[in-house]
Amino acid sequence: MSHAIVAAAHAARALEDYEHEALSALRSAVAGDVLFLCRGAAVGPGAVGVDPRIMRRTVGGWRWYAAELAPVFDDARLNGGVSVDAAVLRDAFAATRVYREFIRPHGGRCTMLGIVSLGAERLATIAVGRLRGSFSDRDRRALGSLLPTLAVAEAAVRRKGEVWVKLTARERELLVYLRLGYTNGQVALAFGTSVNTVRNQVRTVLSKLGAANRAEAVALSLGHEIA
Repeated sequence: MSHAIVAAAHAARALEDYEHEALSALRSAVAGDVLFLCRGAAVGPGAVGVDPRIMRRTVGGWRWYAAELAPVFDDARLNGGVSVDAAVLRDAFAATRVYREFIRPHGGRCTMLGIVSLGAERLATIAVGRLRGSFSDRDRRALGSLLPTLAVAEAAVRRKGEVWVKLTARERELLVYLRLGYTNGQVALAFGTSVNTVRNQVRTVLSKLGAANRAEAVALSLGHEIA
């Protein structure tokens, strides 16, 4: 599952292709009737199950919707990045614009939202809507477990077309060793330098790639020729 989502990010030639593949993979783990990624005030082009007519009518409303859903996002931050709109807003949910203008016209009942972030940066919101029933704790855990993968994939898509040679030759060589699973001590032996020097070099590579850890750096590098 995780591999399929990251692979889709690196293989896609357009954002729509990536989203369609990623959301299709996600749908097999968390069943939903409507799935989409939202960045800023726009629904992504690869949305699954979204009525194009409703999409066109609501294209200017997502800033309002985000404000209405603020309590849901606050709840998500306290609960592993995942929350459900109807469960948080309760009786007030049916009075929101997002329900009246987007969810109800789709015949929707509730939406599970996940915050896709890399470090402190929020990259996107993943939405999984259902026409019947609600979401279980198992559904929440399933989506929560995939948020780190979605964050890496989202960051990789953003980096499409960027110049990968912002890494120095030594940093690219270091990244090769990280891909191979070398420890700092093993890299130090290969480089003929100290562990502290390698540790500092790893920190520099992570900073340049916008990665939170070694695993993210390796994932973000997939699909790039760095040797």
